[in-house]
Amino acid sequence: MTDPLPRSVGLIGHGAIGSVVACRLVACDVPSAKLVGIHARRRLVDPPAPQVDADELLAMSDVIVEAAGHQAVRDHAVPTLEAGVNLVLVSLGALGDADLEATIRAAGPGRLTICTGAVGGIDLLRSAHRMADLDYVQITTTKRPRALVQPWMDETLLAKLETEVVATTVFDGSARDAVGRFPKSVNVAATLALALDDWDLVRVRIVADPGAPHTRHVIHADGAAGSYRFDIANVPSEHNPATSAVVPYAALQAVADLCAGPMAL
Repeated sequence: MTDPLPRSVGLIGHGAIGSVVACRLVACDVPSAKLVGIHARRRLVDPPAPQVDADELLAMSDVIVEAAGHQAVRDHAVPTLEAGVNLVLVSLGALGDADLEATIRAAGPGRLTICTGAVGGIDLLRSAHRMADLDYVQITTTKRPRALVQPWMDETLLAKLETEVVATTVFDGSARDAVGRFPKSVNVAATLALALDDWDLVRVRIVADPGAPHTRHVIHADGAAGSYRFDIANVPSEHNPATSAVVPYAALQAVADLCAGPMAL
């Protein structure tokens, strides 16, 4: 029996996440997948696969990996799924828009895969929540201050982020509010909210720590099924401190699982 032909994979975005995904696909890290094209807003110099427009990418792909941010999700998720192309979604915070989430969930026949990115324990929390609704879920995310700077911040807060030498809480609220305020920094909170199908249940605390060597996520959850605590410390991406270096590899694993078929673990 001959091996099946590799699935054709298209990539939206070629930044800190997308460039690593592209490089590893070209290096055959996922033997069942072949990178066939890249769609990016800026003109790429010597791209690892042809740079094409969105329609061309859709026509040539079996699977598309989105790694370009919230606007890319708004622009491309529904057309991809409606074309029957499977979609690996990385920028999960975009689904904090309830109308957009509903529209994407209803789209098909393409399959939507949520990239769990920089967090673990999702399967256990989903199982516990299915057994009996969790009563309490909180995630505390700690990053270096420069990874948390946002356009809406006033001069006082920006100065505090720049000069403070101790850990400082810069946000404490719901997951839905968090993804609106920190669109590039709280995909882990969005992953939790989507997994539990409840954006209001998940509470988010964001801490700026100038001495933090890692991006850290501490998740606490309680319910009838038990009490859970996950403490995750990831090395930040050297290209973008707002994301963890492991995230592109989570996207690659999602592609590998899609291409492997129904027996993938």
